Amino acid sequence: MPSSLTDSLIGPGSAWFWTMIQSISVSITLILIYRQLKAQRHAIMVDALFRFAARWDGQRIVTARKEACDLHSAVRLNGNLEGGSEIIASFFEELGSHVKAGTLAPIQVWNQYSYYLEHYWPMLSERVSNFRHTERDPTWFENFEDLYHKMQRIAKKRGVYVVTRSDDDVRRFISGELKHVCNRLIEFQTKIGKNPDESSN
Repeated sequence: MPSSLTDSLIGPGSAWFWTMIQSISVSITLILIYRQLKAQRHAIMVDALFRFAARWDGQRIVTARKEACDLHSAVRLNGNLEGGSEIIASFFEELGSHVKAGTLAPIQVWNQYSYYLEHYWPMLSERVSNFRHTERDPTWFENFEDLYHKMQRIAKKRGVYVVTRSDDDVRRFISGELKHVCNRLIEFQTKIGKNPDESSN
């Protein structure tokens, strides 16, 4: 190896070479860390989505969905947010807080829950407003409301016709929702009948 090249790599004039090597090494390390963090974030998001989906189709919230739909007319008359309606509002409030925090990607939530949000918010918005007034706190369920509007914006960007659901739309939704949740409740009861020990869970 010529002395000039040797000096450039290991001699007094080699500082530039080792600085370049360090820079490349640091860049590769940062890329690997970024990829690892991205993979971890994706895994956390997938896990959170599965957990929310399990709760949404779990017995407690399915029962709440049935109650909210069954009592929609009565709840609308007295304006109270209670029972199944409050459970549904709390579920979407928590879902919205995860979207706001970045734990869940808005597009993933749109794919799974936009249909429900575009009907449950019109069903419950008046009761949420009354609840805020009673509690003198306008921040109650604000993540639920923000999530509804965020889903509307995503729908517009994706070319979906967006409209505030009418009373007729809500009634049709309730009809279909009741069929689904009643079938789910029958499945729960059948499962408990086959496994009596699970009835206490």
